[in-house]
Amino acid sequence: MIALAGEAARAVAVLQFTITPDRVTPFGRSGKGLLVLEGGDGVAALGELHRVLAEAMAKAGLRVKAKSYTPHLTLLYDRGSVLPQAVETITWTVREFVLVRSLIGQSKHLPLGRWPLLSD
Repeated sequence: MIALAGEAARAVAVLQFTITPDRVTPFGRSGKGLLVLEGGDGVAALGELHRVLAEAMAKAGLRVKAKSYTPHLTLLYDRGSVLPQAVETITWTVREFVLVRSLIGQSKHLPLGRWPLLSD
């Protein structure tokens, strides 16, 4: 499965892009205390990368669960309550992506590899 995921990652042909998240908000199931950085249109290109990668994985023979994806960056886990709010805009260029194996229930995330995006 890891070899197929690497094959799929190598097949991804997406140009580098800029993201501009602009708000923090609680995320996911209530009670988990997850606070994330999001950005609507400012992070839409992450959704496109996700779509292209899912297609490549399916073509490589991996079972891909049809799932909606909300581009976000996890900031912290905290049981405190934070209301959604705008933050000062930050911007950065996405030049690569990393596939990560999440060990469910163990809070462990193992990087499987890094792949560069195409430059202009």
